[in-house]
Amino acid sequence: MLTQITYASRAIQNLNEEDLSLIVSSSLRNNALHGLTGALYHAHGTFLQYFEGEPLPVNRLYQNLLKDERHSQLKIVSVNEIAQRRFPTWAMGLLPYESDISQLFLTHSKMAQFSPFSMTASNVNEFFNEVVKYLSSKECSINARPILPLAG
Repeated sequence: MLTQITYASRAIQNLNEEDLSLIVSSSLRNNALHGLTGALYHAHGTFLQYFEGEPLPVNRLYQNLLKDERHSQLKIVSVNEIAQRRFPTWAMGLLPYESDISQLFLTHSKMAQFSPFSMTASNVNEFFNEVVKYLSSKECSINARPILPLAG
């Protein structure tokens, strides 16, 4: 069995596209080394990250995230054992804040703006299921590359 964790956190400072690219590039390298896959969504200074893999590397990554000074208020939204990966080829994919993804989020949130802190585990899992369906219908599927063209 594999493990997945989804967490929400707040960025310490305003992040631009270059900052996000650096975070994702680092995640791509590190996650690939440890067999981890997942996706990161960022909007309004808030992160929602889903990652999956063998239990020990997942736990190590979470422990490292707790020490990461680029964000605060880290809250686990969902932890599950899973039989298969949602993002099998993404060492880390960055989901862009665009109308389609943000609309998917809002259909599963109780808030009118991106705020994953108020979501239930069920809502978050439904959101990521919808993301997978959405990406599968687009040119850039989860079986290809992350949406942003990232090195690695």
